[in-house]
Amino acid sequence: MMDFFEESFLRNNTELFEHPYICPLKAQTLAGLPPAHIILASHDPLKDDGKMFYEALRAAGVDAHLSYFDAQVHAFFSIDFLPAALTARTEAVKRIRNSLSLL
Repeated sequence: MMDFFEESFLRNNTELFEHPYICPLKAQTLAGLPPAHIILASHDPLKDDGKMFYEALRAAGVDAHLSYFDAQVHAFFSIDFLPAALTARTEAVKRIRNSLSLL
């Protein structure tokens, strides 16, 4: 399935895999980026990349927070009837408000 998305978005242009806008982990530095709140789901094929990105942000001195949700899939955040989605969205809103100093 990931191959389908890669082909759809990158159209087999392998050079784009090296571009930091496509893969932020390829950036020369992550220092100076704004605060980040990364939400991971246990059944997401991208969860390992998300964890590596979080660790790289922290190593670069970025104010990064990680939330991990067990028994959830990639798109859980947008599924309104899931209690975990409500929790994740509430957490995200709080982080955004804090980042914007709208306490």
